This record gives sequence, C-alpha cells and structure tokens, in this order.
Amino acid sequence: MKRRVILETVEELQGLLEEIAVEGARGQLLERGAAWALFRQDGVLPADAPPLGEGIETDLAEYGFSLLRVGLSLRERTGSTDATRRAFDHAARAFEALTTNDDPDSPANGFYRVLAAAAYHLASYSAIAYSLLRPLSNPNVNAAEHALSLLVLRDLSGLRAFTREYLLSDERGDDAITEILEDDEEEPDEALSTILNATVCRALAFFDFALQTGDAALVERSAALLVSGQRLAAETGAVSLWWIIRLCRSFIDDLWQHSLHRRLPLDPPQGAEQVYQGLRERFVASLYARKISEIELWPSQLEAAERSTDVRDDLVVALPTSAGKTRIAESSALMTLAQGKRVLIVTPLRALSAQTERSFRNTFGPLGFSVSSLYGASGVSEMDEDALRSKNIVIATPEKLDFALRNDPDIIDVGCLTR
Repeated sequence: MKRRVILETVEELQGLLEEIAVEGARGQLLERGAAWALFRQDGVLPADAPPLGEGIETDLAEYGFSLLRVGLSLRERTGSTDATRRAFDHAARAFEALTTNDDPDSPANGFYRVLAAAAYHLASYSAIAYSLLRPLSNPNVNAAEHALSLLVLRDLSGLRAFTREYLLSDERGDDAITEILEDDEEEPDEALSTILNATVCRALAFFDFALQTGDAALVERSAALLVSGQRLAAETGAVSLWWIIRLCRSFIDDLWQHSLHRRLPLDPPQGAEQVYQGLRERFVASLYARKISEIELWPSQLEAAERSTDVRDDLVVALPTSAGKTRIAESSALMTLAQGKRVLIVTPLRALSAQTERSFRNTFGPLGFSVSSLYGASGVSEMDEDALRSKNIVIATPEKLDFALRNDPDIIDVGCLTR
C-alpha cells in the first residue's frame, strides 16, 4: 500500500485555523466543555446536570486534536505566532476539560493532562501548565509522557535521574526487547512501546545535556532521534506516542531558542574580554542547577533582555508583577560586572529590597560577587557606607540612598543603576 502524504500550505493552515479556532466555535464547545467538566464527579455527570450535548467527550477530544495538529503544522512552518498560540490555547482548554473532575483511574487521564500542559506551554501560559502537572503523581502515564512532564516543569534533575534509570534498566535493554520479539506468545506492541518510550527518554537526555553544556550538536542529535521515533510511531500506528513525540520536537525547539545559551550574547562587552566567557558559563550553569531550572527567557522578557545586555543602552522596562523584570536586571548586571564595574539597585519598599537581595545573592553569590542591601532605620551607618563603597551589588531604598548621598555625594560609583 502506498503511503499518502498530504502537504498543506501555510495559507491553507491559517484558513483552517481561522475557521475552527474562533470564539464560540462548534456551538460554544469549549464553554460547554468547561461547564461539563465542573459538573462531573469522578468522571460521572449527576442525574440533575443540565444537557450539554450528547457525545461532548468525543467532541472535545476531536476538537483538541484538530487544533493541536494545525497549530503544530503551522508552527513548524512559521514559528510561534499569535495564530499558533491561539490554536494551542484552545486545544489545551479542550484537553483540560477532559481531565477536570475525571475518574483519576481513567486510562486516558494522564495522556490528556500531559497534552493540555504541553499545549498551554506552547501557548505561552506556563503557569497553567505547571499547575496541571503539580503534583506529578498520576500513575496513568507512560515513560515518554512522564519525561515530557518533567521537562515542562523544568525539573531537569528529575528528568536526568528518570531517563538514566529507564535507559539503564535490564528490562528495557536490547536483549529484553529481542526476547519479546522472538517469543510467539508475547505481543510485539510491548516491544514497540518500549522502543518508542526509550527513544523519547534518550532524546530528552541528550537535550538535557545540551541545556547543561550549551552544545548545539546535542540538540540536533535529540531532534534526529525524535524524528526517527515519530516515523516509527506513524508506521506502526502508535497514536498516543506519536503525539507525545511530535510535542517533544516542538518543545525542545521552543526551549532551545529561548534558552540563555542562545539569548545571552557570545561577544563580551568592551573591557570584559578576559572574564566574560567564564562568567557567562557560570551564570547559566548556576541557573540550570536550581531545583526548578531557570534556563530560558519568557516571551515577556525577550525584547527587554536583548537590550539589557547592551551596556551602551539605557531603557525603561514596564512589565506586570511576576513577568520577569528581575531576570532582565540580572542580565544587565552580568554585563556590568564583567566590565569590573558595580551595580546599584534602588527598590521602593523594604520588603522588595529583601526579596531582591535574596534573588541577586542566589544568582551572583556562586559567581563570587558580593551583595549587600541598605534599608531599615533612617541614617547611614559606617557599615552602610562601606557597602556603598565596596560591594559589587548594592540594593537600597530611596531613603537610605538619599541619606548616603547627602552625607557624601561621592560615596557611590557604579556602572549600572536599576530601579
């Protein structure tokens, strides 16, 4: 039998997306699905629930997969756009409805939950993705789904431990797979599932090492493994694993493009030629090694972060709370410190000063830089004056800084001022 290959143009995909992703599509299916999910109790609608449509569970699944297919196909051709993010958002809402108040023992619950989280993440709603997967305790997931979940959660130490254990297990080695294939009583699907799950684990292990080292060749190796795995899944009809592998391909591309390895300049600022490369590597390594790795920039940070690393540029960054202003300030501080200059951060509140001090100490302390904060009672002590004259990074409230400057206008000499 000849394999049919359907090639859709970007215009056709965009037109299809405009047709199926409009608000209120398919008789307000997403809205009805959200209501249906809220009414359910352990996957069962109560007898007095209002009519929300026969076969709504099937409709939600079909709608979610249609949007996910179009979104991924379009993203592979155009990159991440408002259109693809809208497709992923609507797909995620459909899959989330299928898991909300579902029977926790349902075989499909884990699969749909991972799809929803991954789709939300590709739609730039990372916080919702995290909330869907925390705590990561759903037993109804296979190894590939679990590994992708750990990547979504940025639990890279957990991902590394899990993939190592899975790949080194004798039960999943070549000899064990050969034995299954040669045993007439064993189902070949079991061997196929092991091979595909191992392919995903091996690919994500390569990708994790790429995030640790910055080696782009490892990303290419990871992508090549996933391409082979997706082809095998398609040829053997392993539908759920085909979807997981395709999501993994988009996920590693998205994360690598937004990673600090790609976003932090390789060229040092003027006067930092001797130290910048080492500082850059240690800065990224420090953020990678955190319990929840902070290895990439968020979409809200990209434009400002690019300008913040230009030491000749002055800029004002206006972002909502928790949108990532601190990481932008840290990027700017890194470039300044590499030049042998000092950083002053002015914060309006004592609590914010303490929070900023903790953040900068966690980031720059391992790099060997001193961090001090000035806030509290009025006046300036000798210790405060010493901090302003000598510490690499100083966090101060306006009142403290005003007292210090009135006492000695020449007390502070910094290369970067952040407020």
